[in-house]
Amino acid sequence: MKMRSTPAILLAIVLGVVAYAITGYFARVGHQHPRPLEEESLAARLQLTEEQSRRVDQINVEFQRQREEIRERRREHLRELMELLRENPPSRQRIDEKIDETSSVLAEMQRLAVDHMLDISVELDEGQRERLFELTGEAMCPGAMMGRGHGGGQRGGQ
Repeated sequence: MKMRSTPAILLAIVLGVVAYAITGYFARVGHQHPRPLEEESLAARLQLTEEQSRRVDQINVEFQRQREEIRERRREHLRELMELLRENPPSRQRIDEKIDETSSVLAEMQRLAVDHMLDISVELDEGQRERLFELTGEAMCPGAMMGRGHGGGQRGGQ
């Protein structure tokens, strides 16, 4: 029984880290935890025009509102999980159910982040879009060299 929950907890942690990496990169307006190495905004890194920047900012406003709602639900689930863990004796079934609920919220955060990235990519030209995906890959897995520009996405054995 103990072994069954370990993969679920690890999955929840991994999903949380990935969701945070994706969403944190895009949320430059009002972002509470600035990245020390990020001296340029996403708009500057993508070399957005003034019009593109205005449209991306509009997309960000709604995204940030939805992201904060999901984050609050996640915090609440984690608080409830901690309460369940503190019970004496703890109910393994209720803990596993709460882990599943938390994982569902993290999956929702990932979907929101992906939708946000796709909404932004529509506003970009091809070069900007490629740079967006490179930056996203770097944010998700620093040093992993994700993306087509580094030999990781070559097609047809080229």
